[in-house]
Amino acid sequence: MLAIEQPAEAKQKHEIRLVDDRFETADIVRRFLDAATGKSLPTPQTISLHQLGDSIRFAKKYDCPLICALLLSIFKESLGAVDASGKTHSSSTFFSIAAQLDEPEICSAALKLGIGNFHEHHRQGDNKDRSSIPGRPGFDIIAFPLASFRDLPIDYLWALGRVSLVSGDKAKAEEFKRLIEVAKRTPVAQS
Repeated sequence: MLAIEQPAEAKQKHEIRLVDDRFETADIVRRFLDAATGKSLPTPQTISLHQLGDSIRFAKKYDCPLICALLLSIFKESLGAVDASGKTHSSSTFFSIAAQLDEPEICSAALKLGIGNFHEHHRQGDNKDRSSIPGRPGFDIIAFPLASFRDLPIDYLWALGRVSLVSGDKAKAEEFKRLIEVAKRTPVAQS
């Protein structure tokens, strides 16, 4: 819980309840406040993509469009950048985080770049039924590990499955954006 004291004359405390342990952590709140106050901004060398994604999720949840736009621009600039360990961030990591944030433009950019694959996302100890299939192309939906299916929104999985039939990274990226727009305009069937 985050408590905010008002000036003495107000004699009230306002509370913001932090309820989602996945991204409402002390670290994320600190990074968010640092960005909001201009104290420090994250870079690909100082924050993981997942932490940056969680910071964006926090800004979206608490309706902070300026901070959200700032963090999203840093996230976009990180595509193809080198992380703190000297490795280039994988496109599939970007795609996965951007899909969870409902950012189809970033997903499309990741498809266009095409570096890396979902094979890096499997966890230690995963068995062959739940992990990825080595040797398959990076964004091949057939080769996804189980965790990737669970993490990605269904509209993004559907669009990614459809673009697997398209040749060329640029064409896939454009078709992906089109298909996400189709998915957003299509009402969900009621059972």
